[in-house]
Amino acid sequence: MALITRIIQHALPQHAITRLGGWFANNHIVWLKNILIRYFCWRYAIKVHEALSEDLADYPCFNAFFTRRLKSGLRFFPNNPKQLASPSDCTIGQVGNIVAGHTLLQAKGHHYQLNALLAQSDYCQDLAQGSFITQYLSPQDYHRVHMPTDGQLLEMIYVPGTLFSVNPKVVNSIESVFTRNERVICIFQTPVGKIAVVLIGAMIVGGIVTSWHGTVCPPHTKVIQRWDYREHDTHLQQGDELGYFKFGSTVVMITQQPVQWTTQAGATMQLGKALT
Repeated sequence: MALITRIIQHALPQHAITRLGGWFANNHIVWLKNILIRYFCWRYAIKVHEALSEDLADYPCFNAFFTRRLKSGLRFFPNNPKQLASPSDCTIGQVGNIVAGHTLLQAKGHHYQLNALLAQSDYCQDLAQGSFITQYLSPQDYHRVHMPTDGQLLEMIYVPGTLFSVNPKVVNSIESVFTRNERVICIFQTPVGKIAVVLIGAMIVGGIVTSWHGTVCPPHTKVIQRWDYREHDTHLQQGDELGYFKFGSTVVMITQQPVQWTTQAGATMQLGKALT
């Protein structure tokens, strides 16, 4: 089964499928977007009552619904910047410590390298002795990502790459998915040391957006792009919106200091719940 998954994922025209999916997701034809939204709500049992607007007619396209905001008062943060909180609604993929200064666990039998994930960022060495947590945002999850603690943005990196699916079946079958896929890396200085929040792209993910920059991708370029924010005053508080995916994907968070996570692989987690 794993071999079949690998063959299919490599054979699929990933970027063409993503562009086609993006056309449908961003289309403002009323009858089309209504069909897409209603089918999606039925297929994934979406909790529409949690959305800021429960009226599906208020959403001009499918992506507007997919990236919907939540009503206030539904998610709570620790209000303690020294306690990391979940940046998203998710299923936990893996948790653990970085091994030998560079190796992270993707899935049983599959590992990847810190330097490759962070595109050789100058901050790799700072994070080499820390811990990591992987969070998979399934289609039914809320798809905005929030700050796990207070932080000053130091660097953002866009890394082009493949667009393998990041659902658990693929992650368990294909080596180094997170270092091969398109991604946006955000490095912060926080009360618990430096952290990296990595937004991993995937097939049909129509874009990755950050709150300070706007749309980072598309366009899906072929070169790594870096933004140095050390001389900027870009601060976010715990719970502030960091960014969002225009379709489901994965967040990898890496800490400078080793931490004892309060959760484990396979657990479901709500935005704002304490992770340490």
